[in-house]
Amino acid sequence: SRLHIVPSLGTFPIADVDIRTVEQFLRDKRESGLSPRTVLYLRAILRQAFQDAVRWDWIHRNIISLTRGPKQEQKLIEALSLE
Repeated sequence: SRLHIVPSLGTFPIADVDIRTVEQFLRDKRESGLSPRTVLYLRAILRQAFQDAVRWDWIHRNIISLTRGPKQEQKLIEALSLE
């Protein structure tokens, strides 16, 4: 998270982060070559941080839960044959 979240979003006060900023951040991370699973992990970290901010009354709602993460690409698995 220090390598990805802080350089991109660390300059914004938490109350100033909006949905478009977060969705652009997630899209940029996916386009930079990170796997969908890693991007979902970054989203989960943000969601927990924003949930803590709601609990501490720094913000009124968790906007991360309104964002969409990347779709997981399903890999086809070939079943082994009897041979």
